[in-house]
Amino acid sequence: MITEENAHSWCVNIDHSMSADNNGMTKICCMIDTERGNKILGQDSIKEHFNREEWQQIRNDLHQGIRNSACHRCWQEEDAGRDSKRIRDNHRYEHEQKWQGLQPYVGLAKIELNLGNTCNIACRTCQPAISSGWMREHYDLIESDRGISYKQYADSMKKFHQTYDDNSPFWTDLESYLPTIKQFDFYGGEPFMIKKQWNLIRKARDLGYAKDIELHYNTNGTHWPEKDLEVWPEFKQINLSFSIDGIGKQLEYMRYPAKWNTVKENLDKARMFRDVHKNMHLGWCITLSNANIFYLPEILDYLVESYNDIGAYLNLVHGPIFHNISIMPDSLKDIVVAKLETVPDTDRYSNFKKQMPGIINFIKNGKYNAEAWQRFLDKTKVHDEYRNQDYAKYFSEYAKLIGI
Repeated sequence: MITEENAHSWCVNIDHSMSADNNGMTKICCMIDTERGNKILGQDSIKEHFNREEWQQIRNDLHQGIRNSACHRCWQEEDAGRDSKRIRDNHRYEHEQKWQGLQPYVGLAKIELNLGNTCNIACRTCQPAISSGWMREHYDLIESDRGISYKQYADSMKKFHQTYDDNSPFWTDLESYLPTIKQFDFYGGEPFMIKKQWNLIRKARDLGYAKDIELHYNTNGTHWPEKDLEVWPEFKQINLSFSIDGIGKQLEYMRYPAKWNTVKENLDKARMFRDVHKNMHLGWCITLSNANIFYLPEILDYLVESYNDIGAYLNLVHGPIFHNISIMPDSLKDIVVAKLETVPDTDRYSNFKKQMPGIINFIKNGKYNAEAWQRFLDKTKVHDEYRNQDYAKYFSEYAKLIGI
């Protein structure tokens, strides 16, 4: 329970949430990166995960007003003046209880599922454990030097989808928690490619729980699940986020080999569904990394001009560290910050302008990491050559500044 003494640390997620990684390992929340343990969903029960000792220590600390270091990502964002996931989720929970009559959560109420690594694209900020679209490239550039075959490498990667295979006992275990679940967050891989999650939400509908459950999807926009959409109108709310890190050719570079026209077509289909069924909140999730941060104002300009009925969350990459915008050289930070400050202070940009100070402070509060920055430059060039792409062709102004 939140009190005056623990308001700066308490988090609704510590008592009622679970985040499952692509390989079936878990943590209390997606922002934690240090305490996955050695249990695997499908091999160990959800109850065993939820009651782990290390989780209880985090709960005890945050209840007592102690900032546990496992939550350092939220503390880092809050210290930069940005609303962290902790703050956003607390505010929403309190608002729903006060104004919508939501009853306090009981037990496991929110579960985030990173549904294996099945995916059809290879985003620049991603890697093979999260996207099977990365596997061949990663093998050719790195793993092949170890003298193993591609089959051996692929076999070693099976752990990144086994929890979510159709025959995994995890799904039956999860169904038993439907009476207390209030929110499912589906990530990937690409969640629309995972058939079993559609069976799960149909089960929730058939048992009468759908009206109390919100569904959240992050999609890369290359799929539109037309044949499965009949179930969505039965749920309390659908929060659908399109991952869009650039416009046009910049999107195709960042989220290779996605096609901008396909993403735009599916985005328009989502708008039509939203306008008919009314229970969908549609938005963009713009992931900000060292590759695209300079062009955020242009992305927002396009969003405001072409999709002014859609909001956007500006997501920060914390890891891998070479994509983290807080580690760039100090001289470059000044240039990037000056560019971000050009976002207009008008009503149409108000939501984005509110998020800007936290992003700018996040950049300023970080320390230049020469090794990580050089790795970003080197990896950009290596993958450009492999993919027959050219960063400077689509990010020309910024490319000159960083020497690519």
